[in-house]
Amino acid sequence: MNRKSAAFVLVLVAAAVLRIVRMHVRWDEIALAYAAYAEPLTVAVSEGHPSALLGSWIGLHPPAWGILQAVLETVAPIPWIWMGLSAFFSVAAVWVVGRSGGIAAALVLATAPVHLLDAAEVNNYPMASLAIALVMVTARGSWQALAVAAVFAAWCHLLAGIGALLVIVWRLASLRGSEARNLVAVVVLGMLPIAGGALRLMGQGSTWAQPDVPWLAWF
Repeated sequence: MNRKSAAFVLVLVAAAVLRIVRMHVRWDEIALAYAAYAEPLTVAVSEGHPSALLGSWIGLHPPAWGILQAVLETVAPIPWIWMGLSAFFSVAAVWVVGRSGGIAAALVLATAPVHLLDAAEVNNYPMASLAIALVMVTARGSWQALAVAAVFAAWCHLLAGIGALLVIVWRLASLRGSEARNLVAVVVLGMLPIAGGALRLMGQGSTWAQPDVPWLAWF
């Protein structure tokens, strides 16, 4: 193992240690309360209604994380696994970024405060970070890899899906003929199962509005 590889391994180890420590600090009732958001999906899995999973968004979040959590909760109802899953996706994002952008890029993501914060939560943000990293890495590669990464991003997070679509549009400018058509077809078919949930949310007024912020409360 050369020095560069050894340094990259150390960055990954540091990323994992920082996230495990954060998990231990964040171990409380409020953190575990996030798991309750996936209750409809857990019920669908336990009662054998897999078709209900596709349209079951958690807030503005597509069902990928909720489905994964629901399956784990049914098979192994251990809260540490749910939090560990977030840490795993977070470290995986560091690995993808490091493989593509180098050790410095990996170190930045490994120690990013927001990324560390989300890595100890029972939510889909670390998975979405991994998805975006994969989209950016595959943006100039084969159209097949980009299509899979884009679909994965859309299933992880609404904003990740929008970002992936922008990359797809950018890539289509350099593709011609069957490759362009195949890329569009795979992405459309991959995102189609969650389109119903997205359209339902777009028709709700609460999706486009946020509560007023009491600015005076900050002072």
